[in-house]
Amino acid sequence: MKYLFDTDILIYWLKGNQTIERKAIAIGLENIGYSIISLAELYFGVYNSEQIDKNLQAIKIVQ
Repeated sequence: MKYLFDTDILIYWLKGNQTIERKAIAIGLENIGYSIISLAELYFGVYNSEQIDKNLQAIKIVQ
């Protein structure tokens, strides 16, 4: 079964939420997807943050 993570879940995951991390590993990373809209929202957040470089690196992990 494939899962589509929305922006909120991706943000929680990037911030280190262990529940989401365990679920993602249990599902299998190859079974997790996200929409281009969620990716755009993540980039919007990055470029409006105070730690642009750090947050860009976090997004690259998701891609």
